[in-house]
Amino acid sequence: MAALFLKEKLTWQVVLGAVLMVGGAILIATAKPADKKDTSKKNGRPASGTTIYEAKPTA
Repeated sequence: MAALFLKEKLTWQVVLGAVLMVGGAILIATAKPADKKDTSKKNGRPASGTTIYEAKPTA
């Protein structure tokens, strides 16, 4: 765009840099997200969501 609007010279280095940037952006945009680790046992708690406290205190 700088070549069009600002009349800058296009060299092979500038073109190569632009192609690499566009390729990187496409690679990031189309990449499959990585599988996440199982976070159900965070801090040693069971996956059911229970805590160390009783749901109905006996006292």
